Amino acid sequence: RMATAEDTPILLSAAEANLTLSEEETKIFDLLLSVAGHYNAKLIDTSALDSSPAAAQQPPALPITIRVAGGWVRDKVLGLSSHDIDIALDTISGSQFADLIVSHLQLQQAQLSPTSLSLSKPPPKIGIINANPDQSKHLETATMKLFSHSIDFTNLRGEEYASHSRIPVSTWRGTPYQDALRRDLTVNALFYNLHTHTIEDYTQLGLLDLKEGVA
Repeated sequence: RMATAEDTPILLSAAEANLTLSEEETKIFDLLLSVAGHYNAKLIDTSALDSSPAAAQQPPALPITIRVAGGWVRDKVLGLSSHDIDIALDTISGSQFADLIVSHLQLQQAQLSPTSLSLSKPPPKIGIINANPDQSKHLETATMKLFSHSIDFTNLRGEEYASHSRIPVSTWRGTPYQDALRRDLTVNALFYNLHTHTIEDYTQLGLLDLKEGVA
């Protein structure tokens, strides 16, 4: 069941939810935040330096916000381990962000960074799952193995359905709220925001349903 909710989530800190990260999860999330931080910093530098008329006519590039979506969040709140992590991105495609990760690790290794050497050598390979509307796969997904975790990277998305079908008739890059509303269950519509260390419940029912054992 899904609720008609405002575009404002119920927020719960990781500490309040007793959500604890493993050592590997901490390293993975620190890496993702570092990649996003470098990308976002370059956006600021570029926009400050480029005052050309052509640049002024282009829509500004937006900073990346990284969220973990779905089953990993549900399992961690329940105190369960999970080795599959789905990353939902707002302003960049999954394949673009995966490319940034590989470039970041290659740069670290070139600088003989202990962090990169402890992760993997060579950097992880990127797998691409192409969009396939016939199988209800409407947006491309990038996949990568970091430590022992399988990571999927994709965009937040909104979907529109015909009244008689669960197969979307249209899909677009969406907001966290739109992405939450398209999911099958409220407990699978929770996000963990890596930047704020906060669980975001855009349906305003997921955390309650999880507490009450609704599946």
